[in-house]
Amino acid sequence: MALKFLYIDDENEIRSAGLITNLNDKETIEFTIKQPQTWNKQKYDLIDDGGLDRYDGLLLDFKLQFSDDEDSEVKYSGAELAQSIRSGVKSGSIRDIPIFLCSTEEFYISYFDRTSKDLFDKNYKKEKTLNTEQTKHELISFANAYSMIRKNKETEAIIKKQKDQDNDIQILDTELQCLETPHEIIYLLNNYFMQHSGPLIDEDLLAIRLGIDKLASKDWESLKEKFLASFKYVGILHESYPRWWQFEINNWWKETFGKSLSITSAEDRVERLIKEFDLQLIPIALPKHQHYTTFWYKCRLSNTPLDAFDGLRTIEMPRYAWQDPNYISLGYLLSDARETGEAYALLGPNERETFDELDKEN
Repeated sequence: MALKFLYIDDENEIRSAGLITNLNDKETIEFTIKQPQTWNKQKYDLIDDGGLDRYDGLLLDFKLQFSDDEDSEVKYSGAELAQSIRSGVKSGSIRDIPIFLCSTEEFYISYFDRTSKDLFDKNYKKEKTLNTEQTKHELISFANAYSMIRKNKETEAIIKKQKDQDNDIQILDTELQCLETPHEIIYLLNNYFMQHSGPLIDEDLLAIRLGIDKLASKDWESLKEKFLASFKYVGILHESYPRWWQFEINNWWKETFGKSLSITSAEDRVERLIKEFDLQLIPIALPKHQHYTTFWYKCRLSNTPLDAFDGLRTIEMPRYAWQDPNYISLGYLLSDARETGEAYALLGPNERETFDELDKEN
């Protein structure tokens, strides 16, 4: 049965339908499109009367303005409505479902990022990122995640790993036990566990930590799908965001090759993989202005692979103990492509001084 989503937008129904043509397939996800009502009517319909319980997800325009006459004037934001819904969930009036923001204007997306990001599960730009296959996967994935957590809030059920397998999972479990609603749980998992490297890593970092130039390596997909599949994350949201367990990769590497992965050079990592699996793989070349091929991070601004000694740590403090620090690579900082102002904003006083000294030398 298709998931049911409600889409509230102050555009006319024909235009709104045109914005979600690739999402509304009636087999996996089906949209009901409505224009906004006055605040009291909207709140009664969705929350007080439980109308939102008929849906698996909600898509909201950021700025809701509509008027047939003075008595039906609508002028409030999607954020205000989302806040009221989240409060209704906490009071037990309605069940929790994912809420997504969409807007045509950069200003409102920027405003959302600063003030309302904890209300929504994700935000989309109508003309750019909304009507895509990836967005469809995300909407379905979030709806399924909410459904699952409404039934079982145990950490092991959510991430499909035993708590005693890794210290970071135990820390995560402690944090999740403090949360009440599916939205709070999913917000933490998505923003601080899945979208930030630590226990889980994305495909780019997977390749970097194995020392592989994935674009130049003919057999990268074979290695990933055939030999690394058992390390893949299969918990909530995995359909949208492919991730791998770093601690399992570390253990496998040590057991297979008898050496710690993090202190092995890219050339050595790739040579061992080629011998073990008979694959065509190319190691990552040493970027200009860098000295070590024991790659472990990717540059915060350029995604360039780097060892921590070849980068300057940013002032961004990890919110949770399991999160990796961020670095800006020396290769990027000393390149013609650098954005000095952007880099400066991410560096502390000591790191800025180091950057200035290196810049003078080069």
